[in-house]
Parts: sequence; structure tokens; C-alpha cells
Amino acid sequence: MGASVGLCFPRQPVEILDAVEADGTGSANVVRVGPAGSICICNLDLHGDTGSADQLQRYYDMCRQTTGLHVTTSCFTTWRQNKKTNAYGKVIPAARVSASEHPSRVFFFDDNLELDGLDSSSGICSLRDVESGEFVDFAAGRNGFELGHAGRHTAVLHSSEYNSVLVKANILDAIEDPDYFTRIIQAHSAPGDKIVVFMDVNSTIICNDSVQSKDLSASLLSTMFELMELSPKEAFDFGWGCCAAVRVQKKQSLKKLVKDITASDNDAYRSFFSESTCRSFISQLAAFADIRWSDALDPLGLEEFCSMFEEYRATISGGIDSNGITKSWFRCFDALSREHVLMLNSFGVDTRKVLLATTPDERKVMQVAVNYELWDKRDVETFEKQFCDAP
Repeated sequence: MGASVGLCFPRQPVEILDAVEADGTGSANVVRVGPAGSICICNLDLHGDTGSADQLQRYYDMCRQTTGLHVTTSCFTTWRQNKKTNAYGKVIPAARVSASEHPSRVFFFDDNLELDGLDSSSGICSLRDVESGEFVDFAAGRNGFELGHAGRHTAVLHSSEYNSVLVKANILDAIEDPDYFTRIIQAHSAPGDKIVVFMDVNSTIICNDSVQSKDLSASLLSTMFELMELSPKEAFDFGWGCCAAVRVQKKQSLKKLVKDITASDNDAYRSFFSESTCRSFISQLAAFADIRWSDALDPLGLEEFCSMFEEYRATISGGIDSNGITKSWFRCFDALSREHVLMLNSFGVDTRKVLLATTPDERKVMQVAVNYELWDKRDVETFEKQFCDAP
């Protein structure tokens, strides 16, 4: 990977935030939270009817003009109110390859990335042209995007027309390969590029079930069930143990089906993820539905599932730390942070755990909020509460 080039000397986050706060245009503002307002949050309007293109350009410049680790908290309220479609998801800036005097490459890693790529599609990525502010369709075959793959289960959309690489991340791949993120970045960047990485947190660099104190085997099985889906051959009823049967009519993850079946019995859910139970569940379910990895075309057989479980179990303990954070994330941070920028991008407050585990001084971290004024009250309270112990 190349070093950053000719933008300017990287600016410190405090300089960028001071410039925003001193800007008299009213196009952005700084929200102060934490004890005595010790934490500055730059609030950007990326979902507004007017000025959002200027705000998008500002956001892109802010990212390119610094280095190290920073945080964007996106606007969950807007995404939820608009049926969780791409157009209202996490805003990711995209520049045309020929339009940039100073080459940069933008990466977006998220386990919830959907490959349909249209603004009206169900999905989490609002890819926007930094010149026009307009949504950029990113389905394979549009705007120079091609579909590739990495690891066992990771899909990668990369464009010849835009500086954008969109990765449907897979937490199992991230656990298995300590160089997972850096390999993908190296494969899709060139010497001299300024690398800007937007990184989701839950199920992208944090294994949720490990954080929830499941044992490693149970955590692994739960994660695998989240990444596997069933496609009914026809509508059917399916129950388990003493739990009542539920009607299954459409494609869904195995984990969702388990949750639906055990919705009225918390003990049944907590005890479900053992190897013998999962084997039996898949064996019985296969009579009614095809089961596959969410990114695969071919159905997955029981023996293949068991074999992959054993392979992952042999590597998982060495692939995450005590917080459930993948070691491949820390390798990526170490490789990029001196010359490039990594922007944690989430709808929630899960970023601070990663931030504190990754960098010793959170005062050097630029915090960006997207349309803070549109957040619902509960999200605002949860967001501000996390900074109560800030220095």
C-alpha cells in the first residue's frame, strides 16, 4: 500500500473541528458532550434537502485530510423511517477516478451490505457522488462495478469509474485470517492512494456472541447460523423440542428461525447452540428447505457444515481478543493508521469499545454525527451517556 500523497499535511482532528466550529455558514455545527463538554462531535447534515452535497464534500475532505482512527455515528432514525433502504443508510462518499487530482481509495466494510445496489433496495449503503451528492448505483454492471470475492464467504464490489470498494464482510473470514482486511485493501488499491476505510463494528470486527459471554463453540455456532440461510421448497410448519411450531414461508437466516421458534422460551434459546442440537436441527430442516451460506449458490450439506465447524473452531480462539474484537482489525489498524484513515461507522454506540481497545488517547479521535438533530430521544441519551467517563 502506498503512502498518502499531496493533499496537505494531515490535520489533527482538533484542527478540523475548530475549523468547523468557526465556520459561519451554518452548514455544520459542533455538539459538545461528556463532562464539561470535553468531547466535540461534528454534526453533518447528510440527509437534508438542501446543502447535503456541500456537506458530503466537507465530510470527504475531513476524512482525507487526517490519519489514524476516527468515528462516524450514522443516523439510524432516518434509515428506519425509510424502510431501511440504501438511499437512507450509511453515507459513503464516492469520487470519480478521473476527477481526483489526489488519488484516494474508499473502502466500506459491512456485514449488512446488500449487493442489489439500488437506492430503493433494502440495504445499508448510501453511496454518494461527492460532486453531485447523488446516489451511485453499485450493483455489478453499473457505474463500473464488478463483483469479486475474498476469503471463503466475502463479496467485494469494486469500480473502475469510482474510487469505491464495497465489501460484504464476513466475521468468520475476519476471524480465520489475521490479514483479512489488509489483504482486501492491498488487492484493490495502488501505490500512492490515500486509503479511507469506513468500517462497521458489530459482526464485522466484533463477534457479538463472544461479547455476550457464550463459550467459544456456542459463539461460533450462533455466528454460523446467522450467516446461513434457508430457502423453503414450499411453505411449511417447523417446531423444536417443546416449542410451538412456526410457519416458514420465505428465505431467512437459520438464526432468525431459531429465535422465532424459541421466542416464548428463553431457556430453550440459551441452550440451543450446542453441536449436537445444531446438527439435528439442520438434518431435520433439510427435508423442507435448502440450506446455504448467504453468499453461495449451492446448498450446504450436513457433513460440510460439520467439517467447517471443526475448521473454524480450531482457529476462533486465536482470532479474537477478550472483547470479541478480531485480531485482523488490529493488524489493519497497525498497517494503515500512520498514513491513512480508518473511520468506524455505526448506527450505535458500539464504536467506543473498539476505539478504547485500539488507541490510547480518545481525545485524538474525530467524532462525527450524521443529522444528530433527527435522532430519536433514546438514541441521543444512549449516545451521550457513553461519554460520561470521558476525561
